[in-house]
Amino acid sequence: ARADAAVRRTALLADGWLPSWVSPRRLKRVKAEMIAIGTAAGRDLSRFEIGHVVRVYVASTAQEAADQVARFRVKAWGHPYEPDVVAHLQAVGPPAACRRRIAEFIAAGADRIFLQIECPWPEFDEQLRMIRGEILDRRDEILAEAARTVIE
Repeated sequence: ARADAAVRRTALLADGWLPSWVSPRRLKRVKAEMIAIGTAAGRDLSRFEIGHVVRVYVASTAQEAADQVARFRVKAWGHPYEPDVVAHLQAVGPPAACRRRIAEFIAAGADRIFLQIECPWPEFDEQLRMIRGEILDRRDEILAEAARTVIE
């Protein structure tokens, strides 16, 4: 729901928005648009929530991770090979970089984050172990980083 008409419908009818494949800047901008549209229409949006699906892949470098996710998406979904898009929109790379990226989505206005491991099955258990230890078990650090982050 990223098209103008979908943003308007969401603002006028929904209880929230759950995008994926949007940048923190776009998330912040669209959230503001939805609140403005809904408020102008007389809606009470005090309970309106923004979620965000963040695909995660932990690797030693962001380039290695983005390449792996892009190759996986070609095989799994038939998407074009676009590692630059993956790196721009998702949390990939070393654990600290993944935590920073998740913090950016929170700073942009995501009330809830949904993590999706983006990898082939043989790697799933190891990715899950790293994500649990380096991301989920360090939620307080992510929230502290989000509080310091400004998305323009």
